[in-house]
Amino acid sequence: MQVVNLPEPDFKKRIAIAVQWIANAKHFTVLTGAGISTEAGIPDYVSVREIGEKPAKLTTPSALVKNWQKASPGPAHFALVNLQNVSVLKFLVSQNIDNLHIKSGIRPEILSEIHGNLMLERCTKCGKTISKFDERPPRCECGGIFRPSVVKDDEDPSDLEWNRVQVHARLADVLCAVGTSLSVEPVNSILPMAKRQGAKIIIINQEPTQMDNLADLRFFERAGEVLNAIVAGLLSSRK
Repeated sequence: MQVVNLPEPDFKKRIAIAVQWIANAKHFTVLTGAGISTEAGIPDYVSVREIGEKPAKLTTPSALVKNWQKASPGPAHFALVNLQNVSVLKFLVSQNIDNLHIKSGIRPEILSEIHGNLMLERCTKCGKTISKFDERPPRCECGGIFRPSVVKDDEDPSDLEWNRVQVHARLADVLCAVGTSLSVEPVNSILPMAKRQGAKIIIINQEPTQMDNLADLRFFERAGEVLNAIVAGLLSSRK
């Protein structure tokens, strides 16, 4: 299928196409990356680390917790909450560890934070999460041990989370990647996984991604602008 990547003046046309696809979708799934959080004023920790910069209070995930506890979700986060609340968004996979999806109001049962969450600890046995700021029991009810949930560079996502993600990728009939370069494995593999099942692929990212060739619809505009335009279009179509 040829990618729908119309010139800038045709933004409204691309939005109309996205609205139609998503409105007719039975299992709309979204993958988010750092791009939606940078719009909310959160530094991209991975980028900071990769270019070797070490600004004060941004050198480690544990230091970032102190900054991100005060952070607020941005327009893209709240647009996704709106899609959840009108029963359009069925599942959300996030590569971010900043807790902003949960803070914005995304229900945990439709969210997979594939790289963990700076604010949570996870049971190594059953996957149950608890706030790292609450009093922690010595062991989980299942007998497992609570550990920081953030996945380190040399670690793979937990089998439990990765299995959930794969299930929803294969169920997706429309999959939208937002604010991600799609360069991180294995999570970027959910696009070709969904594509093989016949899903339409929407990519929203201001820079080129490694999987633009898979896109059926491409937006280079800001995530908040695109997602809120989609929300407005969906709500208008329901009147």
